[in-house]
Amino acid sequence: MFPRAELTEAIRGLAQKGVHVGTSSWKYEGWLGMIYTEDRYRTRGKLSRAKFDKTCLYEYAQVFKTVCLDAGFYQFPSAKMLDGYFSHVPPDFRMSIKVTEDITVRKFPTCLVMESEPGR
Repeated sequence: MFPRAELTEAIRGLAQKGVHVGTSSWKYEGWLGMIYTEDRYRTRGKLSRAKFDKTCLYEYAQVFKTVCLDAGFYQFPSAKMLDGYFSHVPPDFRMSIKVTEDITVRKFPTCLVMESEPGR
């Protein structure tokens, strides 16, 4: 059995010392039965991907104290979107946002492929 309670307590202890542990995303079905309670996301006996996507951040935030919002890379989130996310997490939860490609990549460089010299 996955030690969810022990992980939660260890992460909570680190957060009290200013160390916030989290992941690069939270919508990972592979954590069902570990971080996520599988029955919580079932409808008529089957996993509801829509229910999971909409509500799993709440359960994630019960274990971890921070996460990266990957979606920010493709489109900077609106205030409404952020309000929606923050309505699912406790006040001490932290969220980082991956900076959009509009900021990080002004122009994709042209890559040169060089042939290696013999003997190198």
